[in-house]
Amino acid sequence: MIEVIFSIVLVGLVDATILNNLLSINKASEKLKSYNKLVDYGNSKMEELISQSYRGEDIYLNNSSEKSYSSEVEIENLSKFKHVILKARDNKNGKEIKFEVYLKDKGIFTN
Repeated sequence: MIEVIFSIVLVGLVDATILNNLLSINKASEKLKSYNKLVDYGNSKMEELISQSYRGEDIYLNNSSEKSYSSEVEIENLSKFKHVILKARDNKNGKEIKFEVYLKDKGIFTN
């Protein structure tokens, strides 16, 4: 009888420990997913800015299609390069990420 009670308590203790770990892993996974979505959004916007610069166009940012993310761009003109800083923000949880790149001033396809 004592062995049965001991085994039930042991199974309950193991279940409680494993369940707690699974819940914390699930929470961490959700945070990573939201952070990865923010990084993907920032990479996409940075690719747009780089392609505009390489074509020799003026760099501008179009934020009209996104509601859950916002971004802003800062451009510093140096002698031969442009220093482009993109800040992407997740409006749901307030997280922000910053991307920086140096681009040729005249674009890649110059005469």
